Amino acid sequence: MLAAIVAGAVAALDVHLALRGNLGSSASGLTIGLMLAECSAVMLLAQILVFSPVVPPKATRWLIAPALGMLGIALALASAATTAPALARGVGAIAMAAGVAAPIITYWTSLIAGEHQGEDLGRWIAVTSLGQALGSGAAGLLLAYGLSNVMFAIASALALAGMIIAAWLAKRLA
Repeated sequence: MLAAIVAGAVAALDVHLALRGNLGSSASGLTIGLMLAECSAVMLLAQILVFSPVVPPKATRWLIAPALGMLGIALALASAATTAPALARGVGAIAMAAGVAAPIITYWTSLIAGEHQGEDLGRWIAVTSLGQALGSGAAGLLLAYGLSNVMFAIASALALAGMIIAAWLAKRLA
């Protein structure tokens, strides 16, 4: 479920950014492209940091809840962005949070699975794909009706709910 929340939030953001240029926004295609590239670069840097010698692998379980909290707050802030620089800051924060949470969730899914890694990672991929599909579809539908802030509110609420679940789960992972 946590993987679906992260994937759905990022997919919703990507669709929102891509459609923004088609719906009369002042953001140019170049600006939107740069924001999508920023998202990828920040996620990569976050993943490198999380799985560097700086962070012991067993301690990563404690980073999921704060990352989901940051994701929820960043989504809320991104919805309030009225300028390209403000939106770029929101995109960076969302990417950082997702870049921390997603690989850690994958790591713990694999670790807990034991000899059932293939099955559990297959389920993880299916759930992540479902999250991406729901996030993309919801973002497109809500944006088409002028309700992009509703999309951000839903994604933010899901991320904050995920934060509570992740905090509970972190205590049980060893």
